[in-house]
Amino acid sequence: MLDEVSKRPVREPTRADSRLRGVMPFATRWSFPAAALLWTATAAAHAQDFPTRPIRVLVPYTAGGPSDVGTRLMSDPLARHLGQPLVIENMGCAAGLVGTEAFLAAPPDGYTLLVGANVVPPRIAATLT
Repeated sequence: MLDEVSKRPVREPTRADSRLRGVMPFATRWSFPAAALLWTATAAAHAQDFPTRPIRVLVPYTAGGPSDVGTRLMSDPLARHLGQPLVIENMGCAAGLVGTEAFLAAPPDGYTLLVGANVVPPRIAATLT
């Protein structure tokens, strides 16, 4: 059998197609209510004021290094956008271990950021699992 437009053979329906026939209406039936629920949840999250105090940025390397310079270049535009100052703290010691541990010890409220630690030391990786 040939398709009239492309003149290619038309694939015959398979058993897998018949199984999906009952799933697709279910998915389309619930997609709008699910989207509405997600929209209301995100609207409530956006209604909260953030940030309301200065943000602490931990750089686990020494001052003046590439991570520190990049962080300081990005901090001014980000502070203007957020409306709160960014406090940059350099904790250069033990190949980033001290700064990363300080970040993990901070409360998980979104007011502490970690910059430049792209490798997790084994000592910290053991505590994350």
